[in-house]
Parts: sequence; structure tokens; C-alpha cells
Amino acid sequence: MSKVRKAMASSQQYPIVGSCEVDEIMIGGHRTGKPGRGAKNKKKVSVVVEKDYKGGIHRAYAVKIEDFSTLQLEKIFNCHISKEAKVETDLWRSYTPLAEEWNISQSKSQPPENFITVHRFIQQLKSWIRGIYHWVSDNHLQAYLDEFCFRFNRHLFKDSIFNTLVNRMMKHNPVLRANLVLK
Repeated sequence: MSKVRKAMASSQQYPIVGSCEVDEIMIGGHRTGKPGRGAKNKKKVSVVVEKDYKGGIHRAYAVKIEDFSTLQLEKIFNCHISKEAKVETDLWRSYTPLAEEWNISQSKSQPPENFITVHRFIQQLKSWIRGIYHWVSDNHLQAYLDEFCFRFNRHLFKDSIFNTLVNRMMKHNPVLRANLVLK
């Protein structure tokens, strides 16, 4: 399955050009101690969803990050968001420097009033991990995120998703066992 997930990774050839929402999340279940961004031993992820004209989700991407710094949050912008896109996000200070290059508007997060689409996607992602895998290792988190986004982004194309994946696997470089097994 790890080899299949490698083929599910985004090609990064089609950046988001429309309206989108960006947020950051933590994956890892309930822990005692400090809650929120300062919690220990949780995996950090940056998420972007492109909104369609009806207010739904057109497509979405998720990227594993090490912390919530500008340098780490910039990863998802560089990989998946065009400079022309209209980006909405919360007031987290690490997004402010990115506004020099991207069209970012920041506002206070007040669920359920704003950021509805990105929070809906985050809820589905976390439910999928809890329900299917129960837990994911930090080393393979990006592969699981790629799998979820691949499936999610093709939910309207159920007739062709299998053929699309097989074609990607045929074109993808081989994945050696040594690269999959933890050392």
C-alpha cells in the first residue's frame, strides 16, 4: 500500500488559483498537558481547500509540517497555491509575512461563522484517520495525507479513479522495500 500511496501524491502541477481557505491542525488524539499549538507529541499539518462557486470544496491538499512557523507554513503555499489565489486564513502571526507574496486576508476564526469549508475538510480527514487507521506514524503521515487528498479530490470521478491511479503507478518510479522499512 505504501507504493500505491506514493503514486497518490500530488503532482503539484495545478496550483489553486481561485478562492481558498488555509488552516493548520494537529493530529494525535487527546493528550494530558498543554492544549492547542503547544501540545507535545502531536503531528502538525497545514491544510488548504479551494472553494467552488457554491461554497463547497472543489479540491484540497494537506502537507505535514514540523511546527507552525512561517517557513513551515510556506510549504503548502509554494506547492499548492498560486500567487493569484485569494487566500483566507485566521489571525495566526506566521501567516502575516506570507501576505507580501500571496493575496492573504486574515480574520478571527469564529466557527461556525467562518472557515466552514476548511473545518469541514479537517473534520473528515481526522475522522478518516481515526476510523480507518486509528493512528499513523510520523514517518508515513504525508503518505496518508496524500491518499486522503487523492481520494477526496476525485470523489466526483468514481468511474475513472481506479484507472487514473493505475496509470500513475505505471508512470511512477519504483519504490524499493529499503525505502519503506524503518531503520
